[in-house]
Amino acid sequence: MQDQLNIFVDEMVNIPGLCFRPVQSPVDYARIAALRAETNRHDGIESTDDPAQIQHFFETMEGFNLQRDLILAEVNGEMVGYARVREYEETQTGKRIFSMYGMVHPAQRGQGLGRALVRRVEQIARTVLAQNPGEQPAYLDAFVNSYSANAQDLFQQEGFTLERIFYRMIRPDLENIPDLPLPPGIETRPVLPEHYRIIWDAAMDAFREHWGFHDEGEEAYQGYLASDEFQPELWQIAWEGDQVVGIVRSFVDRKLNERYHFRRGWTEDICVRKAWRDKGIAKALIARSLQTLKDHGMDHAALGVDAENASGALRIYESMGYRVDGSQDIALRKAL
Repeated sequence: MQDQLNIFVDEMVNIPGLCFRPVQSPVDYARIAALRAETNRHDGIESTDDPAQIQHFFETMEGFNLQRDLILAEVNGEMVGYARVREYEETQTGKRIFSMYGMVHPAQRGQGLGRALVRRVEQIARTVLAQNPGEQPAYLDAFVNSYSANAQDLFQQEGFTLERIFYRMIRPDLENIPDLPLPPGIETRPVLPEHYRIIWDAAMDAFREHWGFHDEGEEAYQGYLASDEFQPELWQIAWEGDQVVGIVRSFVDRKLNERYHFRRGWTEDICVRKAWRDKGIAKALIARSLQTLKDHGMDHAALGVDAENASGALRIYESMGYRVDGSQDIALRKAL
């Protein structure tokens, strides 16, 4: 049975009763959710930690083999950590990226478990590369929250270097929203089902130059249509004729709002296709999105942004009343 489950114990970790294993059943998603809830609460990170969302994420993610690429850590049958890795090709550079994420329960930190998970993930990536070599340069990426200083230190000790910083920005209220016109010939329209794929493809085109971008593929598109964030009634889409030229795909995370007792809307996936930039389209769409969120009962808005975004997104968002809050996501990278 142990061979079938690929259970193994890492000699570098001195935790009695520790084992690593793959997912065995849907019950594991509930256990991952409980682990995430406890860990994120300890670290001061907002999260919903919903088992159904976690299962949906793992079972629809492209470049990911559920039995190979997700490692669960247990101590005497209790889940104390996990790590996962997915593979994709960076569109702009052609680099082969293995992107990892994981966490360790606060009670089990400082005993080598996090380092063991990082090394196990690197082992998976190197095995995949050995079995399917290519000419592209390959990298292992990791994302950690700025509240987790020890995690940053661990990755740097393992040979990772700082690659990028992503801010969360908050607009603290939805008052004094500017009324900004779209350029002549550009208009917004109600989003209809026949527009969904056109809007998705336009967003893929607009984001193509961004750091780390990769085309998610058909499976990701279908997964997005089934996700909780798919709320087209809140979107603001700019058209010129039959072309989608600008996008804000807003949503309300109702589970997060309920957990933390606030009324926050998200103005995300903000993009303008290259030929239509520097015309005020993004700001006009953001203003409309903020008003739509207000009309749906929200009282503040949030978004995430690459601090080094080449299109000047940080400056645009600041001009629209958003401010960087204390949370940052830090991207680190190691050459394989």
